[in-house]
Amino acid sequence: MTPSLLAECTETVYRRRTATIYSHVPVILLALWLGRDEAVRASNLVLVGLLAIYVLVAIVSASWFLARPITDDSARGWARALYVNLAFLGLLFNLIFQNLARHGVPHALDYLMLILSLFCAGAASSYQHLRGLAIVFIVFAFTPLAAYQALMGGAQGQTTAFILIVFVVLMSKVSLSLHGDAVERLRLTHQLREAVEAAESLARTDGLTGLLNRRAIFEIGESLLANARRHDRPLAVLMIDLDHFKAINDHYGHAAGDAVLVALGETIRATARSSDIAGRLGGDEFALLMPDTDAVTALWVAERLLTRVRGIGVDAADPGATVTASLGVSERTPDDRSLDSLLERADRALYGAKSAGRDRAVASRAV
Repeated sequence: MTPSLLAECTETVYRRRTATIYSHVPVILLALWLGRDEAVRASNLVLVGLLAIYVLVAIVSASWFLARPITDDSARGWARALYVNLAFLGLLFNLIFQNLARHGVPHALDYLMLILSLFCAGAASSYQHLRGLAIVFIVFAFTPLAAYQALMGGAQGQTTAFILIVFVVLMSKVSLSLHGDAVERLRLTHQLREAVEAAESLARTDGLTGLLNRRAIFEIGESLLANARRHDRPLAVLMIDLDHFKAINDHYGHAAGDAVLVALGETIRATARSSDIAGRLGGDEFALLMPDTDAVTALWVAERLLTRVRGIGVDAADPGATVTASLGVSERTPDDRSLDSLLERADRALYGAKSAGRDRAVASRAV
């Protein structure tokens, strides 16, 4: 089991434990009712009190565990704690009802066998994601009972003890089988989730440059614009277009053109700030969405990008051949209702940069 899978299995068990721990309350009430006689009341209250404390600690610890981020290391520690807890629970059930039986409470052991059988089935079902967890409870619950029957019950008790041991073996095998099925289902779910995430990533990523594609840029851009309008924050858009890109393809070939696009994508990614969103709109046209950024700051970033673009080579056999780009900048206005309007103004500014001689950045207000 991989560490991440272990973390998810541990979380699953604790979530189920939170829902099932309240089933201990009827056991507490039953033990209190059976031990109501004065002769057994004192010792019974102590043992039942331990069970009540166990329930309270289990509820609090499960809530504490689920309320915090789960790491691989913490999951291991919390999983080990469960093994100890269930071993203690199995022994505590025996102590409570065997104490009642020693004080002559009728059918105390019958109640114990019924309770252990129900809890055994519940443990196998609820705790199947952690290997051997249900088996720990089964062994620590039925072994003391089988020993008690063998020592105190005569021939009939020895027969009962043998049946209980067989039951432990069979339920342990069932528990291991359920564990294997549960982990396999979870592993398949992980693989399916990873496949879906990979497919979604491919659907939102430009295959050549690794930047976001047009669809993703528009989805994120609309969200950024809505947030900027809501909080009255600036938002800038930077459009990037390579100069004479068709000539590069025609003279050096499409492979060289693709290499230039990849290099431009890497340059944009390296120049962009951590909060910026970069993507390829199509062909040699790229966009950079810049939250909380005005046109002045966007132009400063654009100038940095222009300097780096000039260092992109076209062909190894022609070291002197480099590229340039034209950039257009627009800033959100109160009238902008969609990303299209910002991109349109940035596009007009970009063509203004081309008309002014290329290899420069122009803000939309200057056009």
